[in-house]
Formats: sequence, structure tokens, C-alpha cells
Amino acid sequence: MQNVVIPSIVVGTDVETKSLRPDAYILSIGLAAFDIATLRLIGASYQAINPNDEEASRVFHTDPATIGWWEGKDNPDYAPSEAARKEAFSGTTNIKDALWTARKFLEDLGNKPLVLTMRGPDFDSPILMNAFAQCDVNPGKFRKFSMLDSDRTAERLAHAFGLQPDMDAEAHNWTRGKDYTEHHAGFDAAKEGYLTARFYHLALIARTHGFPRMLEAHEQMRTGEYIATDFLREG
Repeated sequence: MQNVVIPSIVVGTDVETKSLRPDAYILSIGLAAFDIATLRLIGASYQAINPNDEEASRVFHTDPATIGWWEGKDNPDYAPSEAARKEAFSGTTNIKDALWTARKFLEDLGNKPLVLTMRGPDFDSPILMNAFAQCDVNPGKFRKFSMLDSDRTAERLAHAFGLQPDMDAEAHNWTRGKDYTEHHAGFDAAKEGYLTARFYHLALIARTHGFPRMLEAHEQMRTGEYIATDFLREG
């Protein structure tokens, strides 16, 4: 039986793109690392990529339908906000440099066990791995597919156990006091990372101090004023 490694760090990971295919042109890469024990954001990386790079355009796919989605065509109620669209297409960074930065971010977290959580690993991970391959950048820890996780799994488990977060009260944990913009890779990565780390954190409390103590921690989280060290000590 294979040993299961429990992570100590959750890294929310998100990409915004110009296509839905695995060879999509990446517009931005967001990473946000949360320490499970303290439920604190311990590092973040955000790279907005030049959307008009001629060399990248020859290698990566742009879908007119996806561009139309960004521009609010067909279904404007579902489209990103104008602020999100402007941010997504405002980048100046070269894709290869952005990939090196993303790889270095994971390396700098050290050798602690971690998971990469994404809203949809089946979408984000193939796009990232193709970009690493096309740009001839060693993906480093990104190639450890056993680390991939989905924040949808944590979300479903939270609902199953009645442990849903208060999204308004707890938002400061991933927005850091800024106005949250959906479809911004930096914000979305942080949100995904927090929600997954939150569930792991509650599981840690339940395992260490019992289910009732975990419920106390959950209710305190929902006030927006949670202090992890108060609940990791003996209850």
C-alpha cells in the first residue's frame, strides 16, 4: 500500500488563457501558498504575460470564442468584468520568464510536502505543462502529478460536513484587503488555496483535538477573526 503524504502547504494555482485547449496561450499565472497549520498566506506570485507576443502566437492557440467571452459577447452576464479583462490583457512579461518565475516560486517553498490545488486540474495543469515543454523550461515540481488537487473536492467535502466558509467574512484571508476580481489569476489562486487549506486545517484540528474542537474553530473562522494558534493548542 502506497504511503499517503499529508501536505503542510497548499499552493493555489490558476491560469487565465486565450483558449480552452491544452495548447492555449496563457495570459497570466497566479500562485498562492498557505501554511496549513497556521492558515496563513506565506507567499504569492503573479505574472501577467504579454498577450501580443508574435513568437508565442505562433506556438500557442488563441480561440476567437474565448476572446469573445473575455469581451462579453453572447452571454454578457457570464463574462468577466471589464476590470478582469483589462488586467488579463495588460501583461508585458515574456511567457518563458513567467514560467521560470512560477517554477522558482515552488522551489523556494523548500522540501515541505505540498499540494497544488486548482479549480480544475484537468484544465490548468495540461496548459501549464504544455507551456513548459514548448518553452523548453524544466517544470520542476509542477511535473509531480501526485501533488495535484482540486479545490472543488475540498468545497464538496466542506459542504458534506457542514463546514462551508463565510465567503464575505473570510475573504480578507485571500484578498489581503484588496477588491477581489474574479478571473484574475492572482486572486483566484489565493481563493482556491485558502479554501483547500481551510479544510486541511480543520481536519488537522479534528485529528489532534477532536471533532467538537474542530466545530469551534470552524465557527470562529466564520467570524473573520480566527486565530489558528488558539485552536491548535489543547482545547
